[in-house]
Amino acid sequence: MVYIIQQRDNYKYDIFKLPKKIQLLSVEMDKELRFFPTRVHGSTIKKLQGYKLLWRYRIDDYRFIYAVNGNIVEMLMAGNRKDVYERLSYDPENVDEELAMAHEAALFPESEIAQELKRNKDWHEYILAKQEIADNKRKQEEFQQDILPYSLDTEILEKWRIQSEYHEILCQCRTQTELLDAKVPYSVVSRVIDLLYPKDIKTISEKPIEILSSGYDLIKFSEGEISRFLLKLDQKQESLVDWALEGPTMVKGGPGTGKSTVAMYRVKTLIERAYQKGIPVPNILFTTYTNALVNISNELLSQLLMGYSAKWEVKTIDKVAHELAERRIQKRIIDDNYWFGAIGKTLVKYEPKLASLKEILSQKHRGKSNNNNLLLDYLVEECKTIIDGRGINNLDEYLESDRTGRGIALQERQRIVIWQLYQDAMNWLNMKNYTPDVKLKSAMSRP
Repeated sequence: MVYIIQQRDNYKYDIFKLPKKIQLLSVEMDKELRFFPTRVHGSTIKKLQGYKLLWRYRIDDYRFIYAVNGNIVEMLMAGNRKDVYERLSYDPENVDEELAMAHEAALFPESEIAQELKRNKDWHEYILAKQEIADNKRKQEEFQQDILPYSLDTEILEKWRIQSEYHEILCQCRTQTELLDAKVPYSVVSRVIDLLYPKDIKTISEKPIEILSSGYDLIKFSEGEISRFLLKLDQKQESLVDWALEGPTMVKGGPGTGKSTVAMYRVKTLIERAYQKGIPVPNILFTTYTNALVNISNELLSQLLMGYSAKWEVKTIDKVAHELAERRIQKRIIDDNYWFGAIGKTLVKYEPKLASLKEILSQKHRGKSNNNNLLLDYLVEECKTIIDGRGINNLDEYLESDRTGRGIALQERQRIVIWQLYQDAMNWLNMKNYTPDVKLKSAMSRP
């Protein structure tokens, strides 16, 4: 039997902190656990005393704790033997079987162990109370040790891939309090805390489960080649993976309910179904809203579709709309960079006539840095939002337009110069076969 390997969210950070040699050896461990996770041999693989599901794998002085539940191997924690056993509240010489039962019930709430505890209410409450005492003891010890477990320096922060602009502030932190009060983004502090303080078993039981396609993925994560892993679906989400695959389908859910993740798994199902039926594999277009989500989706789909010969791409909705419009009007739709290029080229000719406007802008923004391009910035915004944005078609319309909110009242002669500049810029764009994106709607509405 081939086992499926999953990991708790914290496990990748445990691997991240291991020495490079141990990281590479863990790849070989991953290969072994996919086939023989419960085959005891020597001192390498052993079942943890007092546990029904938890095992440990040994590499030198490091221990990798995992659970075997059916055909699933779930990686829980890794690190130096002493540290890992402390996080697990595990003493091989004095095993607390009741605490072990509580840990496994928390990790696997649908398991027989958890169900057995729930059926016996008194016993269940006793076990939970015992676990809480152990957790509180550990937290109290951590609270009393406000000093960071080790000093932060540039070498550590670079290894943890913390942006260089925050190094100086973080290197000055000596205690948890100073770290939490540091003037850096929460996401940065959170990452540092995750790496400074490995999670205990109670916290791990509350972490999401991720799919681990290969042990090499953890090496890639450590080296910054990938930044995240695909989440495991829950039972409700799994029911939607192969539901209504023919024709349009709508899956509703609030923010954070996993709609995008379900969509990715449906992509895999569509491809698998084609393989099973011997029909052509469909080309997949996966759409999302922002470029950041495009990068994330590409990364996760690459993991999910590994080994499949399929053509797929990820684009934003705006990108798809632009491509359709460009195909229809036979022009390339420009972005802000082209606006600045077009206005910048024509501004050389008209700048002397706009000297008074340039002076007003300089006075208005006196004392502010980066004011060399104030006139260019203002004209680009004027052409985009007022002339193009409002669909103004001629000089008379522009002269009569209400520009409330633009901050500067333009005289008639200034508007005339700006209109001439705009016309020259549009002529330059037309010669390049470009068109502004604000004209997209009108172009697509024509029959």
